[in-house]
Amino acid sequence: MGKVAMGNYSLNEPYIHSDAFPILSSILASGWVSSVSEAVTGFEEMLSEYMGVRYAFACQSGTAGLHLALLSLGIGRGDIVLVPDITFIAPVNTIAYIGAEPVFIDTDRDLNISVSVLKDFIQGCERKRGRVFYRGRPVKAIIVVHVLGNPCDMQGILNICRDNKIGLIEDATESLGASLDGDMLGSIGDVGVISFNGNKIITTGAGGAVVSNNRRLMERVRYLGTQAKDDGLYYIHNDVGYNYRMSALQAGLGISQLKHIQEHLDKKQTLHQWYRKAFRRVSGISVLEPIRGAGNFWINAVRLRGKDTKRLRDILIDRLLSAGMQVRPLWLPNHLQRPYSDCVYFGRGSSIRQWESTLCLPSDIRMRQEDVERVAEMVKEVWDGARD
Repeated sequence: MGKVAMGNYSLNEPYIHSDAFPILSSILASGWVSSVSEAVTGFEEMLSEYMGVRYAFACQSGTAGLHLALLSLGIGRGDIVLVPDITFIAPVNTIAYIGAEPVFIDTDRDLNISVSVLKDFIQGCERKRGRVFYRGRPVKAIIVVHVLGNPCDMQGILNICRDNKIGLIEDATESLGASLDGDMLGSIGDVGVISFNGNKIITTGAGGAVVSNNRRLMERVRYLGTQAKDDGLYYIHNDVGYNYRMSALQAGLGISQLKHIQEHLDKKQTLHQWYRKAFRRVSGISVLEPIRGAGNFWINAVRLRGKDTKRLRDILIDRLLSAGMQVRPLWLPNHLQRPYSDCVYFGRGSSIRQWESTLCLPSDIRMRQEDVERVAEMVKEVWDGARD
């Protein structure tokens, strides 16, 4: 892999392998560059085999996939969908697309949705005919997000869903290649969603996929994602559909990328070990680790400990960005986002504390050990100076 430019350390950038060019050239020469192409079905077959699932539908983005996943479960206007308070806003927005209502659930120390808080929320709900209702509205689904590629407590979440007739959407947009008890993340819930955005483990430029072992759900996903076309000759549409199918050019790049995914995962693992070593004896800073399963280390992050962590985090961000080191905070907790400020947040303030004390570090697969050490030294220098 190529070298990262000195003084320009990014969170993540796409790495395009040389075998992508003949694949894309072949697609261009064929003229079949849109969504009607063997490249798209070929990529879906490769992905389903890699994920260990029966079905995959390649779509335009992870957000499109989340939208289709909600629709496939029959979620609609007025329904309640539980979603983690810390996540990129995409799953929350898709809940709003269909007129459902998000309820934000607090996070645990691994940044993932808290099973104990989920249990407390369910216990406070009304129960009718085996289903739970919150303020008179049915709780229809939980979207779990494996934040930064670290596995959630899926067994605890599956138990809650099974006992309360709640659908489970597994947002694995950050966690392709990570696993739990031998199962790929994204393959465990009723339906899973992958992202192939330019900053992900592998990329199709933009793009995503919906995966599942449930034939009925995936038939609905494919139907709605291809304009709900009931008769292709006479253009009969019996439902509202969406133009969400992935293009052949995106799929061609995806085929190349998926061939090299283990190389990317191995390098991410190595980067994480380098960061662990670099911060091993730094007072007040620890590298975020998965607490279960095998994470994919999509983005490495450190947790700051002590007083006034938000102020210190912001100083670190300002100084490191000025030095050409791309760092960032976690996403602002969703109950603080303006479009969702009136929605319910259920928790104990953990998500805010995690947001204030977590710093995401450059994790580009081109980085060398000396690059990681340079980033860590800069963090330590600013951290020690800011605390004095």
